[in-house]
Amino acid sequence: MLFYTAVINAVQSSLVRVLTTRLTNKQWTMTEDIDIYHYVAIRKEFDRLEEQFQLDKSIPASVHDSISGNDLFPKNRKNFRSMFNEIAFRIRHPYLSSRKKALIVPVRFHELRAH
Repeated sequence: MLFYTAVINAVQSSLVRVLTTRLTNKQWTMTEDIDIYHYVAIRKEFDRLEEQFQLDKSIPASVHDSISGNDLFPKNRKNFRSMFNEIAFRIRHPYLSSRKKALIVPVRFHELRAH
């Protein structure tokens, strides 16, 4: 039984490696084809979405009340709030969330290439 588990794990790891390499190479090629003027437009739109996301980080008062007091994870309060903000933004603005996700790939690859 342990042998079959090891074989399945090896196949799964190989499949993940092949798929991620293929996807990364495809995205890198797409990013390489973007000229600088298109990148500037992409970066401006990404910054606009990022600014809108920062402005929309409001948490309802009921959540603040439930967080305050004796909670189980006092160190992770900030992480919980940021996770809740991200989920709330995705629910309230599904188009903007998917657009931000699509724009982050060329922006991050360009930053990697530039630095």
